[in-house]
Order: sequence, then C-alpha cells, then structure tokens
Amino acid sequence: MRTPVKIVLGAVGLPVGLMLATGLAGKFLFSGSGVKALTETLQSQLGAPVSAGGGSFDLAEWFRFRPSVALQKVSIGNPPGFSNQPLLTAQEVSAQVGLFSLFSSRPEVKSFTLRAPNLRVEQDRKGRSNLEVLMSSFGGSGASKGGSGSGGGVSVDSLTIRGGTVHYAALTLNDVNISLADFANDKSCKMSVAARLFGGQASKVEFNGRAGPSKPESLPANGRLVVQLAPAEMPAALREEFFGDMLRAPDASSRADFDTTLQGDLLGTLRGKGKFAVKDFHLGRDKSNRLPLRGEAPLDLTARRLLTAPSFELRITDANLQLGDGRWTGKADVRYDGTRVQGESTGAIRGVEVGQMLAAFTEAKGKASGIAQIPEYDLKFAGRNAAEIRNSLSGQGVVTLDKGKFAVFDLLGSIERHVSKMLSGETPAAGETDFTKFRTGFQVAGGKFQLSNLALENAKSKTTGQGYLTFEQEMSLDLETQVTGQLATLLGGKPDSAGQIQAMVPVKVRGTVPSPKVYPDLGRMVRGRATEAATGLLDRLLQPKKTNEPKK
Repeated sequence: MRTPVKIVLGAVGLPVGLMLATGLAGKFLFSGSGVKALTETLQSQLGAPVSAGGGSFDLAEWFRFRPSVALQKVSIGNPPGFSNQPLLTAQEVSAQVGLFSLFSSRPEVKSFTLRAPNLRVEQDRKGRSNLEVLMSSFGGSGASKGGSGSGGGVSVDSLTIRGGTVHYAALTLNDVNISLADFANDKSCKMSVAARLFGGQASKVEFNGRAGPSKPESLPANGRLVVQLAPAEMPAALREEFFGDMLRAPDASSRADFDTTLQGDLLGTLRGKGKFAVKDFHLGRDKSNRLPLRGEAPLDLTARRLLTAPSFELRITDANLQLGDGRWTGKADVRYDGTRVQGESTGAIRGVEVGQMLAAFTEAKGKASGIAQIPEYDLKFAGRNAAEIRNSLSGQGVVTLDKGKFAVFDLLGSIERHVSKMLSGETPAAGETDFTKFRTGFQVAGGKFQLSNLALENAKSKTTGQGYLTFEQEMSLDLETQVTGQLATLLGGKPDSAGQIQAMVPVKVRGTVPSPKVYPDLGRMVRGRATEAATGLLDRLLQPKKTNEPKK
C-alpha cells in the first residue's frame, strides 16, 4: 500500500477509531456497574436514594455527534423525615447532548425527556414538602458552580415530561405533560403544562407562559392558568367528604371554570386576576331537589409554593349569579393551605323560593314555602372536611319571606283547640300556618341558628318571639300571638282603639321540624288576668270614698 493512501486511511481511521472507542466506553458506562456508579453520584448530590433498572447508550446517535443516553426504571427516594415510598419513579429518563458542547463551559442538551414519571408530594411535621427539600439540596450542591454571571450552567433546547402522574394529598393529576423550550438557568423559557384531574376528560389544568431564569430558591413565571372542574368526574366519596350535600348529584355537563393570568414565582407566590364561571351547575342532595347556580364573577387568585407545597386563595368579588329563580350578590374568600379550608362570605340572596332551597340542602322538603330575601349576611367557616366546615359556620344575617306558609305546625288551630278544651297540656301540631310577611334576624354558631326579633303576620294574627333551630332540626320557639275576633273574646281580650277585640297568647313550640309540639300557655293568661283583676280591685279599695255632704 502506498504511503499517501496509508496517510489518508490513517487520518480517517484515527477519529473513527476514537469515536468507536469512546462510544463503546459510553455503552459500558451506561450498563451494569457504570449505571450503579452514576446513580451513586446522583444519590450523593440529591441526599436521597437513587436507583435504576438499567441504562443504554445510542451508538448511532454518537456518530451523529448527538450522544443519546437513557436510564430505565428510575427511582428517587424521599429525603430523611418522609415516608419510605419513592418520591419519583419514571419508566425512562433520556437525554441527548451536543457532542462538542461537552468541551465548553455551557453543555448543550438537545432534549431531556421523562416518560411516565410518578411524583408523590408529601409534607413533614414542619410543613415542608419532600420535593422542596430535595430541590434545595440539589440547588445547594450546585450553587458554587457558577451562576448566570459567570457564563456557567446548562442550556436545554427542550425538556419534556410525558404521561406523568402527580399526587398532592387527596388530589391526583393524571396524564401530566410538560414542555419547556429554550431552557437555561440564566434566562426565561417557554413553558406549557397540561394535566387531567380525577381520571376524567373534562376536568383539567392548563398553563401556558414563560418561566425562568432559574435559581435554587426561585423560579419566576408568568402566563395564563385555566382550571376546569366537572363535578360529575370527582369520586363520590371525595365530593361527600369536602362538599357534603352540596354536590351529590351533578350533571355530566356541569362545569366550574377558573381562568386567570398569573405572575410571580413558582417556588414562591403567584398572583393574578381573571374570572370564575359556573355552567349547568346544580347544588343539592339529589336530582329531584337541586338549586341551579349559573353565571360569571371576577376572580383574584393567589397560589403559593405551587411546585412544592401548594396552597391557594380564591377571592370572588362583585358576584351576581343566578341562584334558583333568584340571585346571589356578594363576595367570597376561600383559602386552602393544603390540609384545611378557611373562608368567609358576605352579601345578599333575593328572590329564591325557600322550599326549593330547603329541599336542596335538608330533609325539610315541603315544610315551608314563600319567596326568600336575605338582604344581608356575613358568614365564616373553616375545616378539613364538609362536616367540620358545617359545624364551624358562624355569622349573622336577616331573613324575610313573603306570601308563603309553614307546613310545620298550625299555630292558630292549636290555640283554638286548647281554648275549646280548656287544656294547657301537649297538643300535636297539625296543619299549616299561612303568612303574608315573615322576618327574623339570625346568628349561627355551634351548629345552632339563634333567631331574634321574629315576626310573623297574616290576616288573622300577628306573632312575635325568639328561639333557635339546630342543624339536626331541633327547634325551640317562644312566641306571643296576637289574636282577634271570637277567639280573642273567649280569651277575655280587650278592644283596641278601633274597637276590635284583641288578645295576646303566649305559645311555646318544642321538638323537631318533622314532629313539633305546640304549647299555648293559657294558664299564664289566666294568671295574668287574675293579677290584673286583683290589681284593679286593690286600686278601687284604696281610692278615697266620695261623700255627699250638704252645701252650707
């Protein structure tokens, strides 16, 4: 072989041989003991157990100057202080790197992909999340390697997460897909996140915007967040635990949407404004007893520590939503810290049929009718589930009803039966009490509605009083009913300024809403009249007698 040919073959063969040798070395590095050594290095950097079921090195991509490596069945355990379950598992973790960038101070990763990762976020007793502790450990180990100002760091053309699952306490995000384009530590990148909730199709979370530049303790972000909830896709047990009787029978088309533009820090606080909308939404215990809720309202959203230990605050302001055949106007502020809900609401409810409202949330179906007006209310609540939230309810307000009836007891009928029998014992409450106007103030606390300044009026009587109702439908009312006509005459009533006979009858109502008892206190009336009579006789006896002495 001639010398020039040997030189050419040598010039070609040498780099090819070197590429082949280094490629084979790469394959060795990502198999067997090489994978073990790599996971041990990662484990020392993360401060948490790391394992992999195997690795691979794509020799063909190596000859295209795009080294491609992958680890299969990767598992990253929890840091100390958390459960023994792995923090992250992934079917495969792969990366493709620009060959010549490996010799620069800024390695260029063409693509980085996680396939089918499963992330389980936990909190310790101090309120820190396992992901937060792991990220701080990893960030701390790399903090001394130079920041954006030194020209160090890593450039990633695209980072992709496909088919992931994220567990946040009682909430699970399925089919998580994340895409980052033009990612680098010292600049912002395009960010797209999409995930489904409850394993359904209509419930989903989407974020599109920008994130970065990245630092160990900070990841700025801004973009549009859209959350769509379909109550029918929520597990029934989850609906009952957190919403009680409010969402027992949602339609498949029912939706609650949150659409906001957020700005802030994914590791700190994000804030934004947008709108809250409900469509084909129904509140209630079952399909035959529900209360429609529809419309849109302005929304302020605050999200904290979104990537590590998320908490949220939702503030609905200037709401004017359809509620049944009426309207709800007001505002609501709800905060969730990861374990507990806390909030308050003020406003007014007008034009709602009270029977529809009671049937939706209680077993008192058909017990009352009339158009309800709550011109003012102020309520607060807190708890870890629906039962705690209900029992914590506190506040006050005013309720008025027009042109309806209480099918709980027959107030006048009970008085008439007592009068006719001259009894003061217990009498079953039957029938119903019509009214043209009803009004009462209320205070709620400790599972009890305390009623004050109660006033009920119809064509035959006026009733005033006070009392209470409990969440378990117990009732205790102390009333005074003003009666007229023959009944008032039988009770020894007196004429008013217009000459109409009137009498005030003390009445006690005890028992439960399904089975109340009415006790007209006629004995008290008799004692009162006897006292009046005795007082009148004493006055007459004490008056000086007039004498008819002749004039002088």
